[in-house]
Amino acid sequence: NIPKLIWGPYALNNHRSGTKDIIVQDQDNTIYLISAGGKVKWSINIEAKILGEISQIDAYQNNKFQMVFNTKSNLHVIDILGNEIDGFPIKLNYLASNPVSIFDYDNNKDYRFLIAGEDFKIHNYNISGSQVSGWIQPELSSTIAMQLKHFAINGLDYILSVQNSGVIKLHNRRGGERFTVKSNAFLPSESNLAINKSFVIDSTSIVYQDTLKGISKLILGGHNNEIYSIPDSLNTNDKYWNIFANKKFNKVNYCLKQKDRLKIIDQSKEEFDFQFYYPYDILHGERFDNFMAVLNTNTNEIQLIDSKYNINPNLFRASKMSCIGNINNDNSKELITVVNNNILICYQIPSLN
Repeated sequence: NIPKLIWGPYALNNHRSGTKDIIVQDQDNTIYLISAGGKVKWSINIEAKILGEISQIDAYQNNKFQMVFNTKSNLHVIDILGNEIDGFPIKLNYLASNPVSIFDYDNNKDYRFLIAGEDFKIHNYNISGSQVSGWIQPELSSTIAMQLKHFAINGLDYILSVQNSGVIKLHNRRGGERFTVKSNAFLPSESNLAINKSFVIDSTSIVYQDTLKGISKLILGGHNNEIYSIPDSLNTNDKYWNIFANKKFNKVNYCLKQKDRLKIIDQSKEEFDFQFYYPYDILHGERFDNFMAVLNTNTNEIQLIDSKYNINPNLFRASKMSCIGNINNDNSKELITVVNNNILICYQIPSLN
């Protein structure tokens, strides 16, 4: 009896049971935590729809997890029982323009929560719910929709921001500009971005889906060029390149979606081709746990391509609101999906071995 769902599902670690819980949000902005067995454990109403995805931290450094997310007006850190931890939620005195980024620079669980605002500033909070002392709140020339990213080279931290105007900034831990990027990168709002680290910052690059539906590469110390483009013979609305991250093998791969074909190119340039005789969308990302989901938009059924680029012949009644995880801690993956907007279904994914 859950009302119409507008966000989720996501699979979250449960430190008590060793299984995973599922979180969703309905049209009235109520969030529900659901056990691996399908029971609603609790529900709480919040002020607005959650921006982006959801993350987990260990705020008290005791191997117990809390969930972190933000709306346009609040930053929340909630424990497994549905309670906000001390100092949260933070009522923002601006409107957030992007999902919160969580950085743990030294891997010691001293978390930083960074949010870009419609006030053209980047804000930084600590685990106590206070603004970080010494952070200069860098000012922006335009808003930021994409999450901020962090990486380190030769012991130096870089906080990467991509503004909606295409301006790229690389900040240090205090918010000062660490390195000047002279070229711009124009990304569609749904674009994926990956960082290819080098030994030095000048030759480090970012790759992303560009506004021409191709894949571009920007060397931070140099030029910007398109590495995969749409051939003129295919240049119609249902053709585009995308980035397909395969975390199991620590690789960033590329895929070309065509009307009835899908091509995946891995880092060794090996190609994997699939044919589909129906209109489809592709779904992937961290919530799909190294799988790519192919959604038949006519019948609302999903087929799965695994991390070794094998396609599973099974069909699952499903929707774009889906995630994959080992929720029962039984070495078997499950597909959790929302159908008819308010029915949550869990499928066991049959092994191909």
